Amino acid sequence: MAKTQGRWTDAFLAFRLTLDPRKLWLAFRGLVLSAALVGLFLALVAWLYSAYSNSLPPENGWLTAWGDGRLVEAAGLFVAWLVISPPCVATLWPLAAVTLLLVVIWCYYGAAIVRLMVVEYALGERIEVVSATGFARRNHGAFCGTTLTLPAIAALLALGIAFVGLVASNVLSAAVVCVGVLASGVGASLAADRTHSRWAGACTGVLGVAASGTAALLLARWGVRVPYVGEVVAALLSPLAVVAGLLVVVFLLWTVLGAPTMFGTLCSSDGDVFQAWSRSFHYLFARPWLFLWLWAVLAAYGFACLAFVWMLRVGTEWAVVSALAGGSLGRYSALLHPMGAHLLGAGGSGDSIMGFALSAHRVLLNLLVLSFWATFECAAMTILYFVLRRSVDGTPPGEVHLEPEDEQVVHPTPAAVSG
Repeated sequence: MAKTQGRWTDAFLAFRLTLDPRKLWLAFRGLVLSAALVGLFLALVAWLYSAYSNSLPPENGWLTAWGDGRLVEAAGLFVAWLVISPPCVATLWPLAAVTLLLVVIWCYYGAAIVRLMVVEYALGERIEVVSATGFARRNHGAFCGTTLTLPAIAALLALGIAFVGLVASNVLSAAVVCVGVLASGVGASLAADRTHSRWAGACTGVLGVAASGTAALLLARWGVRVPYVGEVVAALLSPLAVVAGLLVVVFLLWTVLGAPTMFGTLCSSDGDVFQAWSRSFHYLFARPWLFLWLWAVLAAYGFACLAFVWMLRVGTEWAVVSALAGGSLGRYSALLHPMGAHLLGAGGSGDSIMGFALSAHRVLLNLLVLSFWATFECAAMTILYFVLRRSVDGTPPGEVHLEPEDEQVVHPTPAAVSG
């Protein structure tokens, strides 16, 4: 690989960093695991909603889709319902669960890929995949913490804004919630201290919060309220709500835009969550124009590379059309069958085996393209971090943390070389 300089022109090394079968294989494994777990989760939730929820009546086709055995179709219909339905608890919690699942998966596979990228970019050497996956496994909590904590804080601030709205509508219910939460915290601490069990304290706290929430809902449903007081208190708290709303946006933008520098910090140094946050915030706001310029260059270069890879994928598929279907697109389309139907034994006869094979090949080609894109994203994150680090701190690209097993590969001892 060409020598890195820590400048924006290093963005054009991303394609070369991406073309590594080991990194592509890690991305492929992450995509397959993500698709399997997310698909299984959505299918399970679709079945639960169709069986127990009145919001999805049988005439919408849910029970029919599940009863016919079309598991993939049921999951697809459920996703369509999530997209078109207005935001509410019933639609937000599955999306939040899927997001959490994907974050947990890619905080392992993505971290391993970035670790391979970091060492190769900084030192021009390739470490073993086992070392990178071991590094990602040992620091998995830190990677998840940097990614999830800031959105969690934003969610808590959003709940605070919702609490101001509750004060405006029913100050008595809001007071019950506030007192109940405080009492639940005190009760949980006392229960944990007396029973010497954290589980007892946690159960006490959960029961207290549930009881206070139930009492607040009952008061609101019965119409028990104190007139005018809630509006006055909410008006006094409205400046805090505005500040909280601004902080929600800042934390979410920080999470999305600062993720490359967070992952880069954790993969290039033996740091922790707070160090990743500190560097991310500092790099992001110290050189905002350089950051935007790098993102623009990497995005344009990435789309060009993706177009080239997609052209290879289309060419491969057309080669299959010419070989197996005599160049007839209609014949090729007739051979293809939905993967879900074949997996559940609902395919037709005649060309069903060939249709299954062609469908599997098409899915494989799409997964390879997605693997390339995921790996390219990791390369872009790595280059972005090192360029910003050199611009802000003046740190040369060659300074990177190495594990003991990596030292043997990058800087082998004379005995190891002679052996």
